[in-house]
Amino acid sequence: MKKYKLGMYLGRFQPFHNGHKAIVDKMIEECEKVLIVVGSSQEKGTVKNPFPAWERCEMIRDVYDYEPVSDRVNIITIPDRLTSGNDSGWGDYVMKYLENYGYYPDAVYQGLEAERNTWYENWAVVIEHISRLEVPISATLIRAAFIERDRDFIRKNCPPAVAGILECWMFIDDGGCQL
Repeated sequence: MKKYKLGMYLGRFQPFHNGHKAIVDKMIEECEKVLIVVGSSQEKGTVKNPFPAWERCEMIRDVYDYEPVSDRVNIITIPDRLTSGNDSGWGDYVMKYLENYGYYPDAVYQGLEAERNTWYENWAVVIEHISRLEVPISATLIRAAFIERDRDFIRKNCPPAVAGILECWMFIDDGGCQL
């Protein structure tokens, strides 16, 4: 018997790294089902959001594509709404979006950032706060390593499946693939 029926984790995952993985692994331990919501799904091709949503989903899928976990982890995308994301209106938008797809999480896993504390105040969900200190890495550092072609840093801080995808992108970007 797990602590929660459905745990939800929302992030941009630009890209998915070992800090994200630590949170999802905890969710797998505590939740019957895990819902990973890939945010900013309309964003791609910028320094802050280099990877398209389909690629971010694929990175996560590749990490959790093994039995018995693969049937417990669901991944969906969500576009940003037009207004600020630092209020309960953002949480309402996310939860209503999930309900449209038949997802009713009873737990939300998120960081300790103060602006997130009011996101889900209108919803009957337990907030599981996760400290970044548990796995001190950020996607900003991974993106910088990607730009600098620092394969060692990426291999150290990303799951092997993600590191492989990032190295493939680097190979293509460096002219290693000619069509």
